[in-house]
Amino acid sequence: SGTVIYNFAVLQNKLREAMKIKCLLEDNMDIYQISKLIGIHSYRVQLEVKKLTRVKSETLKQLVLTLSELEQKLKTGLVKEGNALDVLVLAASCR
Repeated sequence: SGTVIYNFAVLQNKLREAMKIKCLLEDNMDIYQISKLIGIHSYRVQLEVKKLTRVKSETLKQLVLTLSELEQKLKTGLVKEGNALDVLVLAASCR
């Protein structure tokens, strides 16, 4: 039963990492500085940077917020695990 919550937590962590990288890029840090600061190999940072070129930092922040809210609703029983992905897609598309 915790699998859905676990998967949402993994996705949330991935998006938070992407958000950190995006914000540091916007602060004019280079890949190697970012790598040292957040403890991720520079090649992985480079791959993330390529993926993030067309994504706004505000979009990442909204996705993380949406996932946090959904995780809370899952834990409190307001959303059933079987409906979690549908709720996520609807919430993300409405923001």
